[in-house]
Amino acid sequence: MQLTTQERMFQPCLVRIALFATAMLAAPVFATASSSTNYALPSSTLNAGVGDMASASYQMSSSLGDSTFTGAMTSSGYRLSSGFWGFVDTTVKQAVVEYRNTADFPNSPGGHFFYSSDAAEQAAVDAGAAGAFLRTGRQFLTGGTSPVCRFYGSVTPGPNSHFFTVEVNECNALIALQVSPTPTTVQQWNYEGLGYSTTPAVAAGNGAPSCPAHTSPVYRVYNNAFPLSGPKNPWDSNHRFTSQLSDIAAMVAIGWRDEGIVFCAAQ
Repeated sequence: MQLTTQERMFQPCLVRIALFATAMLAAPVFATASSSTNYALPSSTLNAGVGDMASASYQMSSSLGDSTFTGAMTSSGYRLSSGFWGFVDTTVKQAVVEYRNTADFPNSPGGHFFYSSDAAEQAAVDAGAAGAFLRTGRQFLTGGTSPVCRFYGSVTPGPNSHFFTVEVNECNALIALQVSPTPTTVQQWNYEGLGYSTTPAVAAGNGAPSCPAHTSPVYRVYNNAFPLSGPKNPWDSNHRFTSQLSDIAAMVAIGWRDEGIVFCAAQ
């Protein structure tokens, strides 16, 4: 989903959103098949007794010893069966937490949304460092094949908002438009780095975006600060990212524009 030219230039708001850089994910740990039924794992990778094990980052079901297990294992779509090589994905899948702020953006229908996967940044937002942002209870998991670019405007001249994209062309286009040093009178998106990893949507047979197996679609909806026709609305631009179609319907009901699937979250 591409930003329109108008969407790249937004009106400033009054509240500073001072936030921090996010952490990158750990690399997967590889394991090899030591026999037809037993898979050897580094002893530092897992420390478990006999039974089932599950976490946000991997799932195992079988008899676990100090460094071996017997049987099958699934991990975010990977399956290890007798006689096959494979790996245990021990990447920590962090939660991307959704925040909403209606108090500091009273003229924006539905308020403003912000997203963070970094624990330190979440703690700062929870403490009020970014204004009246509150958790909505919504979240989705990081983890995937591609990094997400993160942008922020400015308090003045703006836009006082964040934007996230996994599309390489869109990320590069916004970076190419960025002027350094940051202008004091011209609005622009400023590249903040890579926020987290996720999986891009793929085109289905009918050309519509869809998500690969073992991922969940994340939809984007836009607050129509710059409508498809007519003058700009009197509020700052903002996007909401959610895996819940009910959230999309609720935002569309108050005038936001559904932009469809924009990436695919880990399960």
